[in-house]
Amino acid sequence: MVTKEGILIRTCTEDVLFGESPENYTDLSAVLGEGAEGFILRTYRNGEEIHPTAESLACAGKILWDQGIRECPVTVKCLKNAGEYRLLCSTCNHQVTAVTFSVGKAEFLPKNIPIRFEKSIINDKISLPEQRPFRMTAVGFSDPYAVIFIDTVGDCALLSQGAKIRSMQVFPQG
Repeated sequence: MVTKEGILIRTCTEDVLFGESPENYTDLSAVLGEGAEGFILRTYRNGEEIHPTAESLACAGKILWDQGIRECPVTVKCLKNAGEYRLLCSTCNHQVTAVTFSVGKAEFLPKNIPIRFEKSIINDKISLPEQRPFRMTAVGFSDPYAVIFIDTVGDCALLSQGAKIRSMQVFPQG
């Protein structure tokens, strides 16, 4: 969907606005441009530059593919923390079905994620209001992530609860 501000891309967990003026957008936004050494991605939340999220990286890969940039893989540099990611698009019938990228070494120590516990959360039972308990592993790459394990397809309703999971007390910084 194209908005006045740019292109709004819906991901599994949240929308990402790619455009010229992300500082006017309060949710996740990004700017993707070409630099002297390749593509540069800048990611913002509430107008403040943040480390690129999985959503912004995946959307960048899709945007590049849709614009005909099919070098395999495409390297995207990020200004925040000077990260560099190699994006690889998987396609079916010339449509992007997935974007993969390296995110570094996984961290499970609470101080490195960060989570509000002294022990790691690995396959622990977690509950949200009005939801069946589910199993979760807290893992950190450059940001904290919650890996959710579901037993049946009927549990997929949990996938729409990303914002609630992100704001759980387990993750003090979101």
